[in-house]
Amino acid sequence: MTDSNFVFAARRDRLGARLGNFISAWEFAQKTGRTLILNWEDYADLQPGSFSFFDFFGNLDGMSEELGVIIDTGTRKEFFNKLEKHKVSSIENHLNQSIDHFKTIDAAVLFNRTTQYKFSGEATKKSNFRAELFQRLPLNAKISSTLDRVFENEKLSDSISVHVRMGDIIDLLSNISEDEPESKKRSQVASFASRFAPQQAYMSAVEAFPSSTVFVFSDSDIARSAFKDRFGSRIVDIRQDLDKLALSNAQVAFCEMQIIMRTSEIICARSAFSNLACHLSACKMHPVF
Repeated sequence: MTDSNFVFAARRDRLGARLGNFISAWEFAQKTGRTLILNWEDYADLQPGSFSFFDFFGNLDGMSEELGVIIDTGTRKEFFNKLEKHKVSSIENHLNQSIDHFKTIDAAVLFNRTTQYKFSGEATKKSNFRAELFQRLPLNAKISSTLDRVFENEKLSDSISVHVRMGDIIDLLSNISEDEPESKKRSQVASFASRFAPQQAYMSAVEAFPSSTVFVFSDSDIARSAFKDRFGSRIVDIRQDLDKLALSNAQVAFCEMQIIMRTSEIICARSAFSNLACHLSACKMHPVF
């Protein structure tokens, strides 16, 4: 096979951005008639516990050709060393091009975006192709059994979700090498600030849904408790149940995303995590600032 048959993707991100890159790159590969080779290094340092692709999804053996996806579990450095043997062009060099354009260029494409690629001249369709692709992936057995239990016990379709992004800026900055320039640190702070809202903004948004059951999601125990204190029995803190099931932190987050996708609306600050949950479902977003 020639380089023009492939799309390469590799990101060092936490769950929302990592999955966003995967699904968007996969959609791009499918539409341009290519195979996606996705590097998913464990990166357990990004959050406690394992962060393997197969912590979330089942074994793809025998399905790779059908799905058009090959998972590379080596290090990101090794992955990019392999790319040096290929003719590769970054997607950033081909913005707003047609699907036919990518069927003719003699090079692989490095897809480093976390959001959907917008092809010029592509007709707008009501169907969500990324959601259809996502549903084709087999789930990790532990994830699947956990979600079956939640979906059986909780009424989600008429409920709303609140995803409270709290102060993970220290963790984000601590993962930047000391050799990185100050501009990158400032960029990280700016990125965090643009996706952060004070707790009262979330509270005020919940008040617009006075009769709805509210599922609250946050890495902060204090934030979730605050909603319980203010809104009482309307609040469901599913994290308390998930934490009892010997799941990694990343697996808990993945389950939370799946639960959010089945609620009717989400109040959020437009993080990669909450954006993806909406893009892969019919959940309506209510952003707070």
